[in-house]
Amino acid sequence: IFESRHHRMQCNIGVCCNIYGGTLITDKEVPSFQWGNSEGYQTYRLEKALETARRTTARRNSELSEREIEVLKEISEGTVSADGVINF
Repeated sequence: IFESRHHRMQCNIGVCCNIYGGTLITDKEVPSFQWGNSEGYQTYRLEKALETARRTTARRNSELSEREIEVLKEISEGTVSADGVINF
């Protein structure tokens, strides 16, 4: 749920997404591996997503497990759903 002084909205955002710009809260759902905003999205390639995830985890003195890589591959291929993978 996104909230501001003027808006309250529930939105589902998939894994490995980068959403930017002033129009990001107009979509009810953003599929996994998408970059962009409500005006248009591009598919984020798995290889680039894994590269970013590896850099991010390295900054935290950690690394992606083989299982995490496998799950991201399965989500990007559409063989499993990202629903419920990450809960805030």
